[in-house]
Amino acid sequence: MTPSTLAQLSYDELLDWVRNRLQGRDLSSAGSGHDDLDMPHFLIASLYSRVDHAARVNLQEIVVDFIRDLARNPSSEWRSSAGGELLMLADPILLDRVATHGKAEIGENLRKIADAAPLNSNLRFRALQAIVTVRCREHRDYWISQYRAGGDAYLPIVLEGLANLDVKEPFEWLVGLEWTDDLERAVSALLPGLLDEYGSGSVTSVLSGILKRLSKPGAEAIRRFCLEERITLPASGYSASRNIWEQDHSITVTAEPLPRKAPGSHGFAPTPVAQQARPLGVSSLSQ
Repeated sequence: MTPSTLAQLSYDELLDWVRNRLQGRDLSSAGSGHDDLDMPHFLIASLYSRVDHAARVNLQEIVVDFIRDLARNPSSEWRSSAGGELLMLADPILLDRVATHGKAEIGENLRKIADAAPLNSNLRFRALQAIVTVRCREHRDYWISQYRAGGDAYLPIVLEGLANLDVKEPFEWLVGLEWTDDLERAVSALLPGLLDEYGSGSVTSVLSGILKRLSKPGAEAIRRFCLEERITLPASGYSASRNIWEQDHSITVTAEPLPRKAPGSHGFAPTPVAQQARPLGVSSLSQ
């Protein structure tokens, strides 16, 4: 499939092609020979930005209709691994859709999908990821309940969901958590996106107030990140008995920060298509 041939398809022909592609019945079209590029959603997302406006609108309508069916039809054909592929089209297709039609229906349908999907399923994770990608603002308790249900595998998406509410939210939640390797990886992935979205001033202001409330491993991990990003933190002592950093934690940013790292899966800067196609890494979930 090429942009020119896709543009020539009727709506019904395009719908059938998208269905077959997402269901894994048309994988030969990618022709790449690489697993990350041959995931069913990848070719659709790649072609989307290269076709004319009319074809993009048709693709939006088709994807939204499939998601509506997944949300409202208990026997939907998308209640399978194909549904995860469908939801990975949140970037770029749903992003464009909400820009012109709003988030109300899409947000409601994504919530229904997440709530109905089995715990620790790929479908549930992808629905939550799509909620973050299109920036539906779910309340704090919603995200905390997702963590309680899914455990550490949901750490990255929960932190991103909280960060969509306010720059302070993910850090306030961190105070009550035991610092683990999984948590450190999730926080490290989140911070570059926060700096891009909220700016270094807002983020460092929050960090300066939160460090003394974190455990020693958590505070040290934040300090390491700040050093890598040339966000300077003054040396200070740690009291194991009081479990706080005792000295002042004012933070200053150097005049020439390191080149901005590309954000990962953060909702503020949606995951590039090629990155979406890769496995979930520390957040890998069963089908």
